[in-house]
Amino acid sequence: MGENKKLKYFYKVNFKIIFVLIFSTAILGCDFLADSNNSENCIDNNCDAKMVFNYPQDSSGYYHIKLSWTSPYYPRFNLYCEAKKYLIDGRDDLSIISATFDTDTYWVLGDSVAFIVPLYNPFQSLYTNPYWNHPLPFRQDTIILNQFEGLLVPVVQKDTRIYFKEYFEGNLYRPADEYKPTDPEKYLWSKRIVGPISPSLKGDTATIFMQVSWVNLPNQNSNIYSAKVIFE
Repeated sequence: MGENKKLKYFYKVNFKIIFVLIFSTAILGCDFLADSNNSENCIDNNCDAKMVFNYPQDSSGYYHIKLSWTSPYYPRFNLYCEAKKYLIDGRDDLSIISATFDTDTYWVLGDSVAFIVPLYNPFQSLYTNPYWNHPLPFRQDTIILNQFEGLLVPVVQKDTRIYFKEYFEGNLYRPADEYKPTDPEKYLWSKRIVGPISPSLKGDTATIFMQVSWVNLPNQNSNIYSAKVIFE
C-alpha cells in the first residue's frame, strides 16, 4: 500500500469514528446536523441544499471526475452548490446562508513545490502600451519551497467559507452568472473550487462533505451533505 493510500485509509477510518461520536451526541439531545436525506431539524422541516457536479454519476452514486493530468499545474474542478432561500420573519431580508467543506482524502506535498516570480526593471522592461502602465517582466525566477515537504493537503479547501447569492440573469452591462440554480425563485447558488488534486490520486475515490448553515432565522440550522467522487 503506497504512502498516500495509507494516509487516505487513516483519515477515512478516523473521520468515521469522529462522525459516529458526533451522531451519538446528537441522539442524546443536541441538534443533529442532517444529511441530504434528513432535514427534520430545519425550520418548517424544509431546509434544503445540494452539491451539483457537472460529471456523470454511476449506479453506485460515484461522480466520475475527468481531470487533465498533462498541465504543469495540478488540476482543479468546479463544484456548484444550491441552498433554499428563506425570508426572515416574513420580511424581504433573506437569511444569510453559507457553507464549509471537508473531505476524507488527503495527499502529501513533496520537496519540489515551486512558484515563479516575475522580475521587472523600470529601465529594461518593455510595456504593453506607450503610457508605461503595464510593464512586462524581463526575467523569471523559480523558487523552491522545500520547507513544506510532508504537508498534508485536503482535496477540498477546509478553512474558508462560501456564501450563497441570488442568481443574476444578466443585462446589457453584465453577463449572467455562470451557474443557474434548479429554481432561481427558491434557491441561491455558490461555488467551491475543488483541488489541487495530486496525480497520485488518479483512479482513487474521495468523499466531499458540505455543511450548510442558515442564520438569522428563529432557530439557526445546519445540514451536512456528502458526495462520492472518483478522480479519472
